[in-house]
Amino acid sequence: MNTFGEDLKSFLEKNPYKVADIGGIKYRYILTGESNHTTIVAFSGLEMQEMWIKYAEDLSDEYGFLITEYPRELKTNKEQAKCLHSLLKKLGIEKPVLCGASDGGVHAQFYAREYPDDISGLILMTTVSLNSEYVRKARKAAGAMSLLDFKIRHTKYEKIRKKLVGIAEGYMNDETDEEKAYGHTFFEAVTVPESYRDRYLHSMVLLKDMLGEKDFTVKDFDKLDGKVLLLQPEKDIFSKNDQEALTGLFSRPEVHTMKGGHIAFVIRSPEYIAIIREFLKRLPQTVFMHTDKGGGKNCL
Repeated sequence: MNTFGEDLKSFLEKNPYKVADIGGIKYRYILTGESNHTTIVAFSGLEMQEMWIKYAEDLSDEYGFLITEYPRELKTNKEQAKCLHSLLKKLGIEKPVLCGASDGGVHAQFYAREYPDDISGLILMTTVSLNSEYVRKARKAAGAMSLLDFKIRHTKYEKIRKKLVGIAEGYMNDETDEEKAYGHTFFEAVTVPESYRDRYLHSMVLLKDMLGEKDFTVKDFDKLDGKVLLLQPEKDIFSKNDQEALTGLFSRPEVHTMKGGHIAFVIRSPEYIAIIREFLKRLPQTVFMHTDKGGGKNCL
């Protein structure tokens, strides 16, 4: 069995990052399955966009799949959503299906609220919404984020990295030893370059901004009736009540309870991908044409 690092290296050799200029912002992205119908736009947890490589590989035979790196110049979720919206226009992607995991699931909900007429479906896994008890507690603790930011900026990166990996590995729950070993290599591979420190700090900036947003409501998603897929782990870091609060925001969502913990979608991706395939088959297909309009320079 390969390590995640080996899988990532192989993926990037076949699918190097490209760069698009969006109003002076250099937007790094990977787009697979470019000539196919319906494109899935992925939103990453803790800006670990590498989490989506198996999805981009396995779904590219039928669908486009867009992985992006959040531009760090943009400090608010509204700016991020607006810039992504422009990127999609530049790439010729119309009415994509949004797919988000962990805090990326909240970012996907935000984008869906901002651009309800420009999406055709929503896939959320191992996530919550702003109306959850989890977020209410986070809002109360938001004042401590400045101290956390200072510590991360001024502590040797290797010490920070080991701390982050240790915390993240606690998210594995009910996986086999082999699956946990693969999960360990996932966190190791993503956090090895010291540049991840900046990505992590940026994710905290966006999180703090998101905590200041008003709660999502049922009305925000009324155009997604029957077009929402929720994949909720049995042993997630989020409570059943928080999962139910998320479910209650949508009309006729398709809900699946998945085995494992918070990062089971990375470790057990084939199980998730199989359900996503069936869900996508029921959605109207949107023709996708990759125009790229001046972007597209390879960048590893």
